[in-house]
Amino acid sequence: MDDDLQILEILSDVLEQKGYALVSATDGQSAWEEFKRSKPDLVLTDLIMPGLNGMELFGLIRKEKLSTRVIFLTGYGTFKGAIEALRLGADDYLLKPIKFDDLLHNVQKVFCRTPLERENYRYRKIASFLAEENERLEREIAKLSERQQDRVAGKEADKYRAICGFVAHNMNGEFLHIGHSIKELRELAGMSPDIQEEYDMIERSVAYSQILLRRLLDYLDMGKAQQKLIDILELFRRIELLARPRLPSSIKLHITIDQSVKKQMVYANTEQLMGVLLELIDNAVNVLRKKGGTIELKLEGSNGEIGMSVRDDGPGIPVKLRKNLFKKQVSTKRGLGLGLFLCDKVVSALGGKLNLQTASGQGTTFTILLPTANDKKGC
Repeated sequence: MDDDLQILEILSDVLEQKGYALVSATDGQSAWEEFKRSKPDLVLTDLIMPGLNGMELFGLIRKEKLSTRVIFLTGYGTFKGAIEALRLGADDYLLKPIKFDDLLHNVQKVFCRTPLERENYRYRKIASFLAEENERLEREIAKLSERQQDRVAGKEADKYRAICGFVAHNMNGEFLHIGHSIKELRELAGMSPDIQEEYDMIERSVAYSQILLRRLLDYLDMGKAQQKLIDILELFRRIELLARPRLPSSIKLHITIDQSVKKQMVYANTEQLMGVLLELIDNAVNVLRKKGGTIELKLEGSNGEIGMSVRDDGPGIPVKLRKNLFKKQVSTKRGLGLGLFLCDKVVSALGGKLNLQTASGQGTTFTILLPTANDKKGC
């Protein structure tokens, strides 16, 4: 089913040459009438069609409670459409232009899967779309950051800032859609170890992307970050879950937690604080990437303060870079170039300090010191 006659004819020829018996339609209503008459084993449908669109047609097909498989073929290449279709039970979602070999392969495979394999495949497909969208978001953030660095004074600067803010706030809306899909997928996560692994990957990817988005908003000085009481031990454990899978095999991660921080709270924004820690960890990874080494995360508390430190056993920071390390933006080949100045800005806004200890050949330690807030109430 496709409202483009040329595409419909080409796809029909390809499938008929492989021995498939076909019926076709060029609009949603005709497609529905043809479906009721022929009760096909497989429906290949465009998403955008006159009359009934592809999703509406799919909804009617599902109500028939037949074993009909459904594959969407569409140039409507947004990840939201793909996730929604797969979440509702579509067997596959292929983006135009479609390679004929891929089409034939997917048509053949769709009939071979057991019910559990169909669920597993849909889940993996959703994970793939989310991973691609996450990469796209990171590229967009990087581009926006570069534009912001190159902005000119006055009205031109205001224009770039407005564009960045518009895109950033729309990204936040996209994450709401992703979060909804993740909730729907949670029930599938217990069906097999493979699904659980993919589910954990999606959760980490979304959490990391939300932190990147918060860092962009902080850089633009837009969107006041909501603060609340945070269990610092739980936050540190979340940092470990996000950071460890991203480390190269040549870099080891050691975690040291002082028992004095048990049940200690700080008053902060979760994404902001995690963003600072991940920035410090990323910097350590970049230092150790070529030769490998060890990163130590340490959490301790004393005198009404919480200390969170990130230490690497790399070569240390050169003397000429130390003076302005927190005062200007430093662009790198890796990362977004938001730099330590933003980390220092966030920590200072929380009433804390970001300290540096480094020496040639003796590694580098960044320590975040924040006041405890066990006597405060979250907002």
